[in-house]
Amino acid sequence: PQEYDGDEEACKSHGYYYRSSDGFCKYDSNNLNCDTGRCFDRGHLVPSGVAGWHYGRSGQTFTMCNIGAQTASLNECKWQWLEKVVACTGQYYSMLSFAGAMGPFQPSQRMSNVTRPAAFFKIVLLPRQSGLPGEAAWARDTAFVWILQNDEEKIYDPASYRGREGLEAIEKELGLQFPPAINEADFPEDCSMFWTLLSQDGRMEACEFSEDAETSGSTGPYFLLQSCAGKTNLKEPMCPYFGNSASTLSAPRDDPSSEWIVERR
Repeated sequence: PQEYDGDEEACKSHGYYYRSSDGFCKYDSNNLNCDTGRCFDRGHLVPSGVAGWHYGRSGQTFTMCNIGAQTASLNECKWQWLEKVVACTGQYYSMLSFAGAMGPFQPSQRMSNVTRPAAFFKIVLLPRQSGLPGEAAWARDTAFVWILQNDEEKIYDPASYRGREGLEAIEKELGLQFPPAINEADFPEDCSMFWTLLSQDGRMEACEFSEDAETSGSTGPYFLLQSCAGKTNLKEPMCPYFGNSASTLSAPRDDPSSEWIVERR
């Protein structure tokens, strides 16, 4: 919004951030909306935390091929919650995860050289293995599919879980076919198995998932798991809310060198 440079009152009245040190009117990076806020994050497809935990290679996830043009609301809320649920489950079971973007890809007013995907998908394959509840350990491999809209809605929608229909939609949109290990797997009608797997032996507590925690990184995954289990009338997590998390930025707001981008990965 260059037209408001030097005019603090006009800049602030339109919802932007005014940097008093040099009279620069800019998008408010503490606001996630796409009108006056930062709108986009550099969303990871492979989470850096998971790569660091399992392989000690967190830094290798910061590559162009692993960046998705995710809205900040998706990246810091729904997508992050799902990542945390998958990562927590992966501490106890062998799993394989796929993620990517889906169209239509629309031009972005904020990033002239980057198109905005309509949605992002995540596919999780849970192979046959000991320790799974009931008959699941002896059944076929199990696959779960989510398609999350790349929008400004912060709350997880249970309809984001799509099952086999979601896999078919991804293959049709991208013109590809996943290997038989996935196509021949069992696709549950819901994602309640994750609630079952993590609600035993103190696993949710170990992963710091709680309805009453201080950050959305803890309350969000708990909300998502409850949604998977078909529970209703849930307490919606505030998002994004980082509480006293060390990952919250603390740079001076009038520092011209600070871009104020929060990257929750």
